[in-house]
Amino acid sequence: MPPTAPATPELDRLLARLRSGLRHLAWRHGLGVVLLGAGGWLSFAFLADRWLDLPRPVRLLHTAILVALPVALVVRDLARRLARVPGPEGLAVLLDRSHPGSQDRLVSSLQLRAVPADAPARPLVDRLLAETEALAPTLDVARVLDPRLPNRRLLAGLAAGALAALLLGAQPALARTFFARALGAEEAWPRATTLGLRLAGAAEPVLGGTLQARVPRGGDLDLVVEVLGEVPEEVTVHFEDGSASRFRTGGERVVRPELRNLQRSTVLWVTGGDDQRGEPGLELEVVSPPDVLSLTCVATPPAYTGLEPETLEGTELRVLQGSELTLGLVLDPPTATGQVRVLGTDLVLPLERGAFAGPDGAPAEAWTCTLLAEEDRYFQVELEDATGMTNPDPGTWSIKVVPDRKPEVVLLAPDPGEHLVVPGGAIGLRVRVADDFAVASVRWDARDAADLEQVVAEGTLEPREAPAAAFDGPRGVQVLAGDRLELSALAGESVEPGWSGVLQVLARDSHPSPDHEALGNPVRLRCVSADEYLRRLKDGLARGGETAGRMLGEATELRKETALGLAALETGEVATDRELGALVQGGRRLQGDGRSLGRDLAGLTEGLAYTRIDGRGGAVLDALDRRLRESSSRTFETAPWRALAEDLEAGRLGSPDLVGELLTLVGMALTVSEDTLAEALEALTRARAASDLPQALAEVATAEAALVRAVEQLDALTTRLGEWDNFQSVLTLTRDILNRQKNLTERTRKFAEENR
Repeated sequence: MPPTAPATPELDRLLARLRSGLRHLAWRHGLGVVLLGAGGWLSFAFLADRWLDLPRPVRLLHTAILVALPVALVVRDLARRLARVPGPEGLAVLLDRSHPGSQDRLVSSLQLRAVPADAPARPLVDRLLAETEALAPTLDVARVLDPRLPNRRLLAGLAAGALAALLLGAQPALARTFFARALGAEEAWPRATTLGLRLAGAAEPVLGGTLQARVPRGGDLDLVVEVLGEVPEEVTVHFEDGSASRFRTGGERVVRPELRNLQRSTVLWVTGGDDQRGEPGLELEVVSPPDVLSLTCVATPPAYTGLEPETLEGTELRVLQGSELTLGLVLDPPTATGQVRVLGTDLVLPLERGAFAGPDGAPAEAWTCTLLAEEDRYFQVELEDATGMTNPDPGTWSIKVVPDRKPEVVLLAPDPGEHLVVPGGAIGLRVRVADDFAVASVRWDARDAADLEQVVAEGTLEPREAPAAAFDGPRGVQVLAGDRLELSALAGESVEPGWSGVLQVLARDSHPSPDHEALGNPVRLRCVSADEYLRRLKDGLARGGETAGRMLGEATELRKETALGLAALETGEVATDRELGALVQGGRRLQGDGRSLGRDLAGLTEGLAYTRIDGRGGAVLDALDRRLRESSSRTFETAPWRALAEDLEAGRLGSPDLVGELLTLVGMALTVSEDTLAEALEALTRARAASDLPQALAEVATAEAALVRAVEQLDALTTRLGEWDNFQSVLTLTRDILNRQKNLTERTRKFAEENR
């Protein structure tokens, strides 16, 4: 038997400590890696399934990894590391290398202690062993062991394990659900918030699955989202095209999202809070609702108008008040039914199937109803098809009622206000009546000013249609009417100066209502003596003379300015637009004054003619009355007066005295304003627009010549007015002498009778 090796207990204890330290480090590293892998994967699987609600195959894959990963890590990072812990000689080598001063005594001692005792080298071996035993207690195994990395692994593993324990242990219900789902169970995660969905009108919400709904195109859908559990700040409605709409809850458990004007089918779902399931959902089918393809209205006016029925289209129907409206509607689909609802009232008219004459007059099958147009209204057509679908946004039609207004009476002559008459005179009554459809009658009446309730005279006027050119308003019919009313017929044969009355014109249209009668502006008639009338006439002519004199001065000044402008042009100087514009403005002002003078003189002439003071003016009165009855305007028309002046000059109106003199003055005034001044104004206007100097020179010369004639004519008119004023003074003086002689004769006769 070989000799027993000497014991080295210190060395053995040293190696045992080193081996134990290495195994502890291997266990720390292995457990740390296993805990890190298992805890980390467990946390990941829990959070992924919690947030993403993973499908079953993915969950099972995660479970398999959770089982396989720790086993693999135990084998790789624990068992294999423990198996690779070195033996005594390897441990000794590690100690020798960590302690350079040992000079490999430790590994040498282990290898040589088995030398036989009788071997020649045994004494040396014993000495080596003794030195090793003495050295072993002084060596530190910590110089071989580095616990930093294993400790970090262990700390990381413990942290991962603590995280997993915290996630699973904090909410046991969630942990149970996770492990059940990890084993393949289809168990839903518990949520703080659960959303339910229902359509407006439904009793209970749906918590899962998919609802279905049909709405008409262009319609609205009212959803109701009910919140169970914790109320989130907002609820989101998602659409299949990727868009979304957010609605704030405001702390309420019921949210009502409104989807407006839907145009296409879609799929939607709601989320909110931690309910991110995407359920419940809604499959929304948008279908074409019933619709009105066309609406035609046949408006039958009231019988009194005599108008034919009219076919109207469009969204605004303008009809006469009292018209009967027959609506014809073509629907899509034709089998749809409906009713007409008049907005603002309780009136609902059902649609009935029947024949209807369309816009082309051909009868066609349509849905019809009738209503009476008395006032402005709006109506809608509500439809429903065979499936119960309604038109969500029915169009609105308006009925604009045009009232039949009362006639409009315009008094052309005499002017409203006070009108002077003399015994034996007449009143030239002329009116224009306008109405929407027809003028039934025109009449006049005269009342005593002392008792307006008493009608002293009345009569009718024969209306005649006015020329189209006389229409100056929107009325459909305009007529003219007139008559020569004798004062004796109004106030009696014995009318005396001082009498006063009121003349008024009344017109009725064809409307059956008794209040469709219009009254023109009343005229107050006042009877004066011939002398007083002539004095007033003299005052009017005096004002005319003043106007003519002022015009003469302005025309003279304008002629001078025009002559200066002409002289400047002849020297080659270019006239400015401002200078020519001033001449044009002066010409316009002067022409307007001339026309006003002609109008004033014409008014005096007309009044004098109707008084019959001039016994030889009967022909003038007849011609004047005939021509003025054709006038339809309240403005002054020059054509009738110029024609009368021409007739007088041609001798076709006899030999009137006063009336003839006044008519001559009117003709002179109108010749100045309508011929001479008009020619000058047109020439100045053309000169202002002239493009070269010769043309401007020629036009200014024409204007200057016309103004020269105007000055001559105004001078003659002013002289004629002055002569007439002197003639009138002599006539008045003669009348006073005759009246005094008449009074003296009457007193003499009475005195003779009393002294018989």
